Amino acid sequence: MKLSQMNHHQREATLKAREAVDFITGGYENSVMDGDMKQEEVPSREALMVEIYNSIDWRQDEIRFAGRDFIMERIQRRLEKYGY
Repeated sequence: MKLSQMNHHQREATLKAREAVDFITGGYENSVMDGDMKQEEVPSREALMVEIYNSIDWRQDEIRFAGRDFIMERIQRRLEKYGY
């Protein structure tokens, strides 16, 4: 689903999920590049999805109304795009 096809709640949740995915995966990629951890130590996609979902700021009401399944789908699609 494209952003233009989403309602306000879905659009805001998608943008927050993108930010969270970029922040979390970027941190792991930096740790690997800096030699602080090995690529094999990066959590699995499922563990990343839970970590990312839990890192999203839930104080914004519009995000909560998008629904957990929708947000998890957005996270999963972004991780797949990045190769996780």
